[in-house]
Amino acid sequence: MFLSLLSAPLSLLLPLPLKIAVDSVLGTKPVPAWLTWAAPGGSPMSTLLLAAGLLLAVAILMHLQALASWILQTYTGEKLVLDLRARMFWHAQRLSLSFHTRRGSSDTAYRIQHDAPSIQYVTIQGAVPFLNTNTSSWRER
Repeated sequence: MFLSLLSAPLSLLLPLPLKIAVDSVLGTKPVPAWLTWAAPGGSPMSTLLLAAGLLLAVAILMHLQALASWILQTYTGEKLVLDLRARMFWHAQRLSLSFHTRRGSSDTAYRIQHDAPSIQYVTIQGAVPFLNTNTSSWRER
């Protein structure tokens, strides 16, 4: 959830290179004071290269944030499924033989194999986006 909160500030940085290109390359405004060290001489070509570099840096940061968020969500989801499967298997081993005779061992194995991933879908695809949406709407108030 915290990595997802980084996407908003990174998205706000996207127009900055365009502003620099329009104002300082096409327009007559000087390069912002905090970027004068990166555009020596203030020539239009160096300012344009600076804007392109900033755009590339922001894009890379956004992709790294998305990758880290995806990796963390995948790891968390798979860990939840593994833990639930282990608990279900542990519980199935302690059930009586009459239960397995009545229901069949294939039903229990099916439940362990195919019903356990539902916790991943509920938490990762359901709860995390829901919490992010509610958190962002809370911040807007």
